[in-house]
Amino acid sequence: MHVPDAEGETPQKVQKIINPLISKALQQLVHSNESVRIQNGLNLVQYLLRGSADSQHDREHKYVLKRLIRGAGGSSNASKCGFYTTLVGYLNAFKEKLSLDEIFKVLDNELKVSKKTTTKENADAYIGHILVISALQKCGMLTKKGKVAKALEYVLAASQQKIYHYKLSYNCLINFLINQSEDDFKKTLFPFMRDHLSQRNQYIKNSHLLTYTHNYTTIVRCFFGA
Repeated sequence: MHVPDAEGETPQKVQKIINPLISKALQQLVHSNESVRIQNGLNLVQYLLRGSADSQHDREHKYVLKRLIRGAGGSSNASKCGFYTTLVGYLNAFKEKLSLDEIFKVLDNELKVSKKTTTKENADAYIGHILVISALQKCGMLTKKGKVAKALEYVLAASQQKIYHYKLSYNCLINFLINQSEDDFKKTLFPFMRDHLSQRNQYIKNSHLLTYTHNYTTIVRCFFGA
């Protein structure tokens, strides 16, 4: 899906070019009531499905994708849940029109991890990385080898932060494990497991992943000298 660049648009400009229904739905995704979040996520996706293929609609798509990805790294649990579930619905509806390169670019721009930001902001951004990759997995969008490696980088980086980042990334890592070929496993996830299994403080966490490596027993046994 090719959409015109909307970077630098002020809130005033957004109000003029974005349908009020979109703005209202996005605002309600942070609501404390789960039913309210779900209904507004549904309203948002249904509105976009009814749209026509013109520059206005393309602009709205780009704006929504940016907001959903940014919201997945929001400061509250309600925000993360609301934007994540809506992102899953959005990706399912439009995955044939979206490119992973576009999604990764938005992810890098909207959920930056930097020494200049606060620890809380970085922690939220890492959670957002995990949730976005999880959404891509749920929608079956991670099928190209090069893109899988890129997606895995986000999850591995996040999993090395706080213990709650690792716990959240666990299902993502398992999905990567059970869907990789032996060659892909050897090049991507195994080096991470090998390096961290050798660290005492990381062994307990990563040894759990070994229970899902039955498809790669030759590689794992070589590491342990079996």
